[in-house]
Amino acid sequence: MITEDYTNTKQSGYDQKAFLQIRLHELLSTIDKLHFESARMPLSMQGAYMRTIFQNLSSVFSTIYSKLTAPEQKKAKEERKKIITLFQTTPFSRRGIDAKTKKYGTLYSHQAVLISSEALFGFRFMLEDMMDKHGFNPSKKDNSTSIVD
Repeated sequence: MITEDYTNTKQSGYDQKAFLQIRLHELLSTIDKLHFESARMPLSMQGAYMRTIFQNLSSVFSTIYSKLTAPEQKKAKEERKKIITLFQTTPFSRRGIDAKTKKYGTLYSHQAVLISSEALFGFRFMLEDMMDKHGFNPSKKDNSTSIVD
């Protein structure tokens, strides 16, 4: 009987820092694509895009959460809650009578899209500032350094 020893001596390392940086890059790239795509979509689709962008920003927040200070965590949670409240109180659409056509149907709010878009941009910029502060982005002083070092 022939026996062979197939002991695996390879070791693979899991680099969480590199994974986080890749994850953040993919999330932010997705957010950029959603913003770009939404610009050519009808008003009736804007609410879905805004909510998807928000979910991706929430994923960015959850990815960096453990590295943030307690005050930063609180600030970002509060900003996130403001956006949730905004979505609830400033609907993208409602049922009603169109002033021009005098027909009953779904009415879409351009104003709600603008308000939500600005809130999402603000949340993103806040998260990006936090990412810069905690080394999630390559150093702006030294382009050769990043979180993966």
